[in-house]
Amino acid sequence: MIFCYDLTLNFNKELYDFYDWNINDDIKHYRKIPLIKICDIVYKMIIQNKLKVDKEFLDYIKEKTQYYVGRMLKTDKYSCVFTNGYDVIAVIFDSAGNIHNRSRLTISEEIEVIELSSNLKVKKIKYEKINNDYYFNYLTRKEFTKRYELIKELEKYKMNSELLSYLYYEYTNKYYNGKNCYEDLLKEINREYSIKYTKLFDILNIIKVKNV
Repeated sequence: MIFCYDLTLNFNKELYDFYDWNINDDIKHYRKIPLIKICDIVYKMIIQNKLKVDKEFLDYIKEKTQYYVGRMLKTDKYSCVFTNGYDVIAVIFDSAGNIHNRSRLTISEEIEVIELSSNLKVKKIKYEKINNDYYFNYLTRKEFTKRYELIKELEKYKMNSELLSYLYYEYTNKYYNGKNCYEDLLKEINREYSIKYTKLFDILNIIKVKNV
């Protein structure tokens, strides 16, 4: 088994690029962690959180990972670093083989891992494909938070069809002629991140001030 040494990892449910890490995140220094090279298909499924690994693989990586908490050295039960030869992700599994948390690497450490994996053979992993409605989030943490806050604010006005129709027009530049303006406006907002989020916030803030 090949190991990566001295990695800085930030495990979360959401997969954040290193430039999006937060000072309040539980970032840890990993002394060593197994490195597994896999094919593109399996790697893509891990990125999308669409697989569950079997017990054989869990046993293969069991308690092979060590990380520091202060000066104390602790052990992760089921974790490893995966690469397909040009991209890298670290994963923690639960005892059933489901993906629990994942982490990106810093650019310099990712380059080192890719170089380390260049002579590795692809390991075949037994897994079960799962459907969990996960989608890969391309937003930065700031953008994700802003969209979430806008959706929560809109929820307060979900029964105000007149206001929602107005907001729909402001956002899409089209008059609304459907059956459920609230749901259709959410679909538009979720379609892609937009600078128009700020415009909707401004309108809702004006309404809030008027109602005080």
